[in-house]
Amino acid sequence: MATKISGMTTVTTPASTDQFETNQGGTTYNTTRAQVHTLESGESFTGENAAAPSIVDEAASATNPTLIPDKSDLDTGVGHQAADSVSLVAGGAEAIRAEDPADLGATETSLWLYDLDNGAIQQVTVGAADSGGSGFKVLRIVN
Repeated sequence: MATKISGMTTVTTPASTDQFETNQGGTTYNTTRAQVHTLESGESFTGENAAAPSIVDEAASATNPTLIPDKSDLDTGVGHQAADSVSLVAGGAEAIRAEDPADLGATETSLWLYDLDNGAIQQVTVGAADSGGSGFKVLRIVN
């Protein structure tokens, strides 16, 4: 029988023979701690709740999330577009990207948003000062 984390009353280092559930291709397996390092591509850590979060052991991308908030919705979660960036993926499309601001130009931001007009992710830029007075800027997506 698998040991549930919620059933532990103190912080414990699991024994190598303690078991937890893993999922591969829709099939659930009891896996020991000693077997964790052998998870194959596409496997995920699971719980008993069908809508529980999941970590999928495969390459993340801007459209393939590997941190899944609801394991019944595998194309929505957190992905990775490139070095020093993180993507929020919804329905298999990159909806939001945040990237390292270190190399950005004066009018660029580290935020990218999905633009419905052109069906692609666009970098949010800083436009001219608005009517709010000195120091106020407006954010816009270039079209």
